[in-house]
Amino acid sequence: MKNQKAQTVAEQIETKLINLFDKNNLDIDISYHINNDYEINNFDDLQELLQDNYALDVEIIYYHKAIKYLSDNDPSLCDSIALACELCCNMEKLNSEFLASILATENLRVQFYELETEINEIFNLKN
Repeated sequence: MKNQKAQTVAEQIETKLINLFDKNNLDIDISYHINNDYEINNFDDLQELLQDNYALDVEIIYYHKAIKYLSDNDPSLCDSIALACELCCNMEKLNSEFLASILATENLRVQFYELETEINEIFNLKN
């Protein structure tokens, strides 16, 4: 009986996380990641799991998609070039796809970290 309740709580947590991510337009397939055997009890556990599975990394391929993303999110290229500098990237190897990818990754991570309190509240259902 306790196992059924635990499964029900796990399903509730998964549903609430899916709804939270959808509401905040986070493009992370949370069902795929939390259905593993990994024990997740709080935001830090979830962050570690997503980080280990590269779910917080975004790769934008194709020049036109990269240019569109950059023009919508960083038309001056100041933010994306600053991120590239932080990563100690060789300026000769920079291209629009790389700049768009690192900016999209940073934006996704910021959105995710802004939900820390709400995510921890969801995991409090276990208690």
